[in-house]
Amino acid sequence: MKKFFLFAIAIVAAMTVNAEQIIFTEVAAKGSLNGKSFSDGELVLSITDEGQNKLEVDSNSCYFGTAEAQEKFALRLKTGGKSQVKEDATNALLLTVPSAGDLFICARTGSNSATDRNVALVQDGDTILNHVLLESEAIKVKGLDTENPDKETNVYPVLSCKVAEGDINIFYPVGAINFYSFVFQADGGQGVENIDATVKAEKRFENGQLVIIKNGVRYNALGTQF
Repeated sequence: MKKFFLFAIAIVAAMTVNAEQIIFTEVAAKGSLNGKSFSDGELVLSITDEGQNKLEVDSNSCYFGTAEAQEKFALRLKTGGKSQVKEDATNALLLTVPSAGDLFICARTGSNSATDRNVALVQDGDTILNHVLLESEAIKVKGLDTENPDKETNVYPVLSCKVAEGDINIFYPVGAINFYSFVFQADGGQGVENIDATVKAEKRFENGQLVIIKNGVRYNALGTQF
């Protein structure tokens, strides 16, 4: 996949200089993704269940980020079903990361009315992320529609978690989840902490979200101060 940086403002642009990102650039019909993979550098998303006929890539525009910094995606990986978190289950999605670092995921529930659909990431037997995706998490932002600048457009939050080197199983045990982007930033790269080498940034995960504290100021994963 071509390089496509998710984050738009200076502090996050520095954080993603060496990032690897998977996005979807071509429509793929149901059944055509059996055994296929998507990659950017050493970041690889594999369709591990070759009998999975519901996955497809289709057109569906969506914004992710914050009111101050957001990115629009034109295509999504539509799962169209559910995967079970069981040892004997054949999982449909496997993400491989080359080292320890931060993982950012742009995902949206497969049903606008659902309030119980979660996405879960499991690595080495441990659940590293488990988040229920809700339409209510979206914020309304004006000015994103150039033809109608007063129109309010939904902008959805970016999920994040800390990962180790290796394989990560992606589950959606209740129902379909739509994935728009995966971004991986290795530890020790050109990160927020290197914007000013004399000041160390602290990173925390609060409620499944990355919080960066620098000079006493709190930033979210998109570099927006709050």
